[in-house]
Amino acid sequence: MSWTWPETRPAGDVNKNWVQVAMSADGLTILAASTTGLYLTVDGGANWTEESPTGSAGQEYRCVAVSGDGTYLLAGQFGARLWLSTDAGANWTEIRPRGDTNQLWNACAIASGGVYLLAAIYSGPRCVSADSGANWTLGASYWRYTSCAMSSDGKYQLLCADTYSASEGDTANAVWRSVDYGANWVAIRFDPWTKQGNWIAVAVSQQGDTMMAGSYDKTANAYLSRLWVSFDFGGHWERVEPTGSDDTPWRGLSCSYHGIHALACNTQSSATGLRLWGTNDGKNWGEQRPAGDADAVWYSTAMSGLGEQVVAVVYGGRMWLGSLPALPTPAFTSCYWDTDTSGQATSAGTAAGKTTAQMETVGTFVDWDFTNVWNEPDSCYPWLRTEHVAVRNGCAVVHSFPWIGKFQLSHVTA
Repeated sequence: MSWTWPETRPAGDVNKNWVQVAMSADGLTILAASTTGLYLTVDGGANWTEESPTGSAGQEYRCVAVSGDGTYLLAGQFGARLWLSTDAGANWTEIRPRGDTNQLWNACAIASGGVYLLAAIYSGPRCVSADSGANWTLGASYWRYTSCAMSSDGKYQLLCADTYSASEGDTANAVWRSVDYGANWVAIRFDPWTKQGNWIAVAVSQQGDTMMAGSYDKTANAYLSRLWVSFDFGGHWERVEPTGSDDTPWRGLSCSYHGIHALACNTQSSATGLRLWGTNDGKNWGEQRPAGDADAVWYSTAMSGLGEQVVAVVYGGRMWLGSLPALPTPAFTSCYWDTDTSGQATSAGTAAGKTTAQMETVGTFVDWDFTNVWNEPDSCYPWLRTEHVAVRNGCAVVHSFPWIGKFQLSHVTA
């Protein structure tokens, strides 16, 4: 299933050097940064306004972030200041992680609720706030930070930098991960090759379970570039190849709430050209062509919570809004949940609530195939015959989960 891609024109019928774009979970609020201005829509792209905190119209913006509900906006100027809005862009306040000085703000992220903020300076420190920008903790390292992202609650955060040299040390070009709201950071080593890579893009799903990292490096006239994905909160990573075995420089990464939908951009010329790639199942990738069968310097993407709305921008070109076709409303039968462990007595859907004892009784599950598909419950819920574990909320795990595609199964009911 592919997105459809109408062009949108925040700045009119002109090309712009679009650098970064961010979107709220419902897809209505979009904040876009260019080298000559900052643009905002709160109605999904139907109408746009040029934002100019304290008269900054025409200045260069490099990074933007939008909270899940669209209330909190963060924007950084390259060579100037960092700005925060707590009212969906109606008003902007300058925040000063490094005091009253101009900085090369190059990456920023914000959690839902606007409490946790992350901003990074190119050739400067990372700046972390746990109180909406009132106070900041600055990292000791001064790397060339290029991208950052966080989960909707702010717990899981990623940050990356490019350009490696012996004088900067092994972590100068790493991807860093924090699993405690930015308090502590650990460099990720994907394989020995990454010491020579330049990391230019990261993404984190709203849930935090899916993480993405893109890199490039050019050695002896050959690109050594990778796109990496983790489906377990950054614990384990695997290389994905939307373009096949071709080494394509990746940036502009974005993914949906659980990472099922994702977008990634080609940024430099390669055998496959400068294209946009997407997935709707977390595994299989296909080329997207908002501008037709033509190369473009795709630079940034953003995605709504469910992945039904997306936006992609071109450096030196246009902005495109994408949407998935409406999905039919599913009809569920013989579907159940545990009213005891969930504390939920009613459902707006057609699922039937059962007690824990009933959920552990084979007779509860009408028309379920306990010969070929499901194992019968035994002091636990039913579980698939392709799996090696049965669980119930509060029960100990008997065996470790194998992976099915990108998901682990738990609390299986239907």
